[in-house]
Amino acid sequence: MKSDKNWGILGQGLAILTLTAALAACGGPSDGSSTASTAVASGTGAAAMGPSVSGTPATTVAANDRYSFQPTVANPRRMPLSFGIQNKPVWATFGETTGELSGTPSAPDTGQYSNIVITANDGTATSGLPAFSIQVTAAGSSSVSASSSSSGSSSSGSSSGAAAVASGSSSSSSGSTVTKSGSSSSSSGSTVTKSGSSSSSSGSTVTKSGSSSSSSSGGSSQSVTASTNSTCTSSSPTSSTTCLLAFINGLSGQSRHILAGQHSNYWDGNPMDDVTPIPSATGNQVAILGTSNYWLNSDGVTSSTTSWFVSTTNAWLEQGGIVLVSQEPANPFASGEAVTDIWTAGTNANTKWKAYLDTQVALFKQINGAVMWRPFPEPNQGHFGSQFTPAQFQTFWQYTHNYMVSQGLTNVLWVFNLNYWDPNSQASQWYPGDAYVDIVSLDSYPPDANSDNVYNFYVTTGKPIMFAEAGVNGGGAAWSGNNSTVLATIKNSFPKAFAVMIWCQTWALDDQSGEDTFMSDPALVTLSDVPSSFANGKTTP
Repeated sequence: MKSDKNWGILGQGLAILTLTAALAACGGPSDGSSTASTAVASGTGAAAMGPSVSGTPATTVAANDRYSFQPTVANPRRMPLSFGIQNKPVWATFGETTGELSGTPSAPDTGQYSNIVITANDGTATSGLPAFSIQVTAAGSSSVSASSSSSGSSSSGSSSGAAAVASGSSSSSSGSTVTKSGSSSSSSGSTVTKSGSSSSSSGSTVTKSGSSSSSSSGGSSQSVTASTNSTCTSSSPTSSTTCLLAFINGLSGQSRHILAGQHSNYWDGNPMDDVTPIPSATGNQVAILGTSNYWLNSDGVTSSTTSWFVSTTNAWLEQGGIVLVSQEPANPFASGEAVTDIWTAGTNANTKWKAYLDTQVALFKQINGAVMWRPFPEPNQGHFGSQFTPAQFQTFWQYTHNYMVSQGLTNVLWVFNLNYWDPNSQASQWYPGDAYVDIVSLDSYPPDANSDNVYNFYVTTGKPIMFAEAGVNGGGAAWSGNNSTVLATIKNSFPKAFAVMIWCQTWALDDQSGEDTFMSDPALVTLSDVPSSFANGKTTP
């Protein structure tokens, strides 16, 4: 990130320097069956004395029957407990203070919900059951009661975001198989028992795990909740997150396989002044527009982008384009507050962060289609997120993801991002897990061999890869470089990249050499190449 982007960080610097660093360790259970087992604990210090979660969740329930599972928790230190869940089925509710998973699926929910993980945290250590699955069978199938009881203290302490146990990835959607799972959220649970074991669902197999279609490298994402009908035509890429991800994955192997993108200007009275001139100069327009729901000004408090975010984003979707949304939020911490407070219920930082997220969810609900969202650009390069250790950032990302999904955010693909220079070992340590990420991205000025470490790690995740920010080197002085060489390097050295987003200001396409060569490259997908028979993202595939 360049230029004015860093003013917001300077504005936050003093507060960040005074933060108390509290390492939050993360652990991840292996993907396994739902047999009764001892929980895997994580934490620091006296982790062995932390909570222990056990129990045998019922693995089937018939549609229209009630499902309920209450884990058993040993709490030797008798500390207040909070519970978390990953990959919660969409038809279920979850009790943050009880750990109970319950709900009544209906006929459209028939299918398998995979990689569900329930955790307990006592403020110091986290313990979780191994991942399990629930098969929702056709209505009328025989059912049995789910059993398990809780023990130990279960009064509410910190929020479920403190539980950082990663779950496995889901199966990809292909043919008549849909991958469809619950969002990893937590909300108040309710009551009591009945669950079933039974036959498989009728018709085509519907595997409802945490996400939708697989990436071009063969992975799958659990962040996306697919629609019941996952068949997406090439004419509706932004009608849903499932279709947008399928469109992105479908670029792999095509002659035109790199989406051209340009960031709007986040500090300009005319945010489109780097975008509007492109067609008159080149005959083509970029496919992806960069917008921002909130980008911090130099005062460290206000944002100039929020006022035009919804209208500009919807206008671009209306004409058949794709949107990457980025943000640089304000610092929510008061001097002396621990960074772990941001996911700890009842703290000042947590209250402020949830209020901010509520505002952003309300904005995204006004967007008429699916977008890509990069919530935390370059946490490894001094921007928001750098106040955390990599392990803490994982927990913070997971908490933010789960909270926003629980508040009804359904139209974004979650884009993880790092600055290119980070060593490979660090890249993997920042990564919040497959269940919380749909797309991986890097920022590079310019892309070169220094980008290899992050890129090579990204390839191992199996997620679609993009350059979320790219530009010429140096200070980005106008006409100091050639953006066509940026594209040439990406084509030759980073073959799995599906998009390149040129940064704004003096890095923009119209402020550097090579604009026409860049836009006419035969590998590039421009706006006219994006299927455009859908109207403002409201078409159901």
